[in-house]
Amino acid sequence: MAAFFARAIAPSLACVARQRHLPCMAQRRWWFDVDASVKKHDKPAVTASKYQFVKSHIPVVLLETIKGVGVKGQIVHVRRGYARHRLVPKGLAAFGTWENIDAYADPQLIEDPTLKARVATEQGLLPFDWVDDVRLRFLRPAREDHSSLLVEPVSVWDILEDLSTNHELDLLPGNLDLPDDGITEVGVHEVPVRIAFRNPESAAGRYNIVVNVLSKQSQDAEQQREEMKKAMEQGKSYRLVQRGGVVEDDIGDAEDDDELDEGT
Repeated sequence: MAAFFARAIAPSLACVARQRHLPCMAQRRWWFDVDASVKKHDKPAVTASKYQFVKSHIPVVLLETIKGVGVKGQIVHVRRGYARHRLVPKGLAAFGTWENIDAYADPQLIEDPTLKARVATEQGLLPFDWVDDVRLRFLRPAREDHSSLLVEPVSVWDILEDLSTNHELDLLPGNLDLPDDGITEVGVHEVPVRIAFRNPESAAGRYNIVVNVLSKQSQDAEQQREEMKKAMEQGKSYRLVQRGGVVEDDIGDAEDDDELDEGT
């Protein structure tokens, strides 16, 4: 009986010894992933398990360049079965443990996900800084008794629609710091915008957009002034030409009258 158990245990001991000499064969220390869950479409660690899950993709360090996967020394995420049954047994990759990363990963190929964001922050350039440059323009009729008050205010939905249509920025009413009754006066208004990001280093999160509200009456009056100005310029030049012709005709008639007087 003891000999039977010895033969059964011997292969596993050999595997353990082999894993000690080959770090690429050493698997994860935990038999399940703490941060894995069914919501992330991960797999149960044990059949029909509802509490312990393992991730469907795991990190590995490539020991050889593999077409379509990556280059030697790169850390990539591959399917768990592909890593366990093909890459690691054939010596093409090592499990992404800290020991294997220190031993086999190429530092030049390791990409820090927050590096670009930190560099952009130091340079003062963030992906959503263009929100501060957004300018919105609305034309609304004003009240007859008060030219600075709008008949119909600019609501938060008007601003959200303009942002989505013209600037491809989809927000919610809670992202805008705007009064409940909207913008009720003519003029230039600054509207604070708050955008929550998963990584605070990737963007500022607080911006100001400029909303310029014009009254329809003032716009119509401005157009009338422009039209009158153009008409006056055209009429003035036309009258100058006619006036010169009239003056010449008058001079000619006067000369004819002088000749008639001399003849008589």
